[in-house]
Amino acid sequence: MEKKCSKCKTKKDIDKFHKDAFHLYGRHSWCKDCRRKMDRERDKLPSRVKKSKQYQTSKRGRSLANKRRIDNYAKNPKKDIAKRLIYQAIECGKLERQPCEVCSNPISLGHHDDYDKPLVVRWLCHTHHAEVHRAV
Repeated sequence: MEKKCSKCKTKKDIDKFHKDAFHLYGRHSWCKDCRRKMDRERDKLPSRVKKSKQYQTSKRGRSLANKRRIDNYAKNPKKDIAKRLIYQAIECGKLERQPCEVCSNPISLGHHDDYDKPLVVRWLCHTHHAEVHRAV
């Protein structure tokens, strides 16, 4: 079944729309891509940035962030160990941070294809790193 996005005016599969009980067919009128784009633009507003920083430094914000970190470690401890080993290797000079292998951006992150090999990483900028994770 298809539905037309009221923002970009393209017909897309019904699964490309967020669920919303108040709209036709129980789906939102904007597709997920248009909603995501609007949300990202709104998150850049100075008032939103200020409130987000205030929340992140509040007692509740810090405790929820710590809880998320602990939960993520419990789900995949190999990932956390591999991440720590990379930072230690960089600090002691055994490993050198490289530019992004796709766009040569000097600000890069180490991406593990296999957490059993913690010092074997691909260096990717934030954008390309996110693309790799979305593709999985």
